[in-house]
Amino acid sequence: MCSSDLYRWWMNLGDARRQIVVDSPAATQAYRQAIALGERRLTINPNDAQAYQYLAMARFHLGEGKAGRRDMDRALALAPKNAEILFWDALTRAQAGDLQGSLDALERALDAGVSIKLVEADPDLADLAKVERYQSIVRRYREAPEVQR
Repeated sequence: MCSSDLYRWWMNLGDARRQIVVDSPAATQAYRQAIALGERRLTINPNDAQAYQYLAMARFHLGEGKAGRRDMDRALALAPKNAEILFWDALTRAQAGDLQGSLDALERALDAGVSIKLVEADPDLADLAKVERYQSIVRRYREAPEVQR
């Protein structure tokens, strides 16, 4: 990984710190660093869908939903069929409280190839997992014989 990709490491560090301590100042610091490095990455390649994806998630974790939505929309415009970006769209929509939008994005992500095991294991979908439509989607993908994810 080159130094312009360090925003991903900082994002992962923020996620790890957030999982250990909710509202962790250390997580906030890591997300801010991810944003700074991600923005720098976009000066090198303004069409980097993954950088927009990471910026969006970091911003949502910091409560910057409007900016996060803008970045996720840009990532989706650049890579509309990318399974990971579609999945992160579901995550950011869930964080914003847009449950139906999140479920729609989740179905698109699963159709694009995201693993049902990844979906079921993601702690950011815990609230969504209580919704009947989510449970139906998970059952459908878990039981589908052609889906070996």
